[in-house]
Amino acid sequence: MQYFSFTTTTVKSFILTSIVVALAGAALAMPQATSAYSTTAQSVTKLTDNTFLFQVTYRFNFLNRDMRTPVLATRGSAMIPAAQHLQYSLRDAAGAVLTTGASAAIVLSDAVVQDKQYFVPERTPTHFTLFSIVQLSAAEVAAGGESSLQIDQLPFTLIADDVEIAATVPAEDIGTHRTPAITW
Repeated sequence: MQYFSFTTTTVKSFILTSIVVALAGAALAMPQATSAYSTTAQSVTKLTDNTFLFQVTYRFNFLNRDMRTPVLATRGSAMIPAAQHLQYSLRDAAGAVLTTGASAAIVLSDAVVQDKQYFVPERTPTHFTLFSIVQLSAAEVAAGGESSLQIDQLPFTLIADDVEIAATVPAEDIGTHRTPAITW
């Protein structure tokens, strides 16, 4: 009595089909990284002889995950939980971190705020703009210099099926989140 009749071609076809289905399923289950985040604009404006407004606009769009990202921004690497604040620095032409000036910053968006963070539903491209006002002392202005603003850490949290995954924009992508330089 013969229950199964397999040929080599049938087995190969079955294995190949199984692999393709498994890969397609894995691709759908993973967050879509293609254009999930990008920077869209950067600028710096001289407001007075010693006051400057730096702006970096960026976008998030995950196809199969909700996400949260911070409203607050902190200059330098303050001792705070990374997921609660975007971190930025002022940089000279060589890329070295500057400690000059006093600054304040916030991230603005039309996204909904939940639990002190912006919430973005899946498949909803959303823009965010970091605004930072930097004021230099008279002595710093007299000494002259140049700076740009660099986002150093841009955390976000992916959410799917009540599971949260903390993440940050990768180092190789964060370099694009920098304003042009301004000379004072």
